[in-house]
Amino acid sequence: MRIYFDGPYIILAGVILILTLVFMIYKLKTNSYFTVFFALFYIYICLLIKYTQFPIVYIPEFVESHSVISRINFIPFNKMTHAPMNAFLNVVMTMPFGFLLPFVKRINSKKTIVIWAIVLPLLLEGLQLTIGMLTGYTERIIDINDVIFNFIGVIFGFSIFKGIVSLLNNFSIEKEWTKSSFFHFIKQR
Repeated sequence: MRIYFDGPYIILAGVILILTLVFMIYKLKTNSYFTVFFALFYIYICLLIKYTQFPIVYIPEFVESHSVISRINFIPFNKMTHAPMNAFLNVVMTMPFGFLLPFVKRINSKKTIVIWAIVLPLLLEGLQLTIGMLTGYTERIIDINDVIFNFIGVIFGFSIFKGIVSLLNNFSIEKEWTKSSFFHFIKQR
């Protein structure tokens, strides 16, 4: 049996998003820019879960945890099948996290983003391992290389965010567009 992140799961995720946005707008009176970036971040997280955790495969007659253990790689840069493409995709996959996170949570220090850059990939790979151990089967490789490249992706995404903020600050010398509320929202991040 294969469980995919589609159909009812997408509808459920959409309903949760809509209810959350309604609550944020009408009860918490959140800034409209924050609300938009929150929605983008939520959609990104749903897609990240879809592509890193699904499909979940459960084959009752094949429940053997040693098959999952054989698909774990703890040695960095070992067993790097399709290495350049896999590395590239893992970096690109987590760049939006590093870019969007500062829009929904203030990042006051480099230490904070480094912690998030460590936690996210460990959480993704840890969930893959947990799901594999619970179902007794996985088609995924739980890989330290993914953790490394996901870390790099988060840092790159955050660097792009900081670069854009820096550019906006450099061009903000009494320009008409710098009086916009969106510009001030970005500067506050």
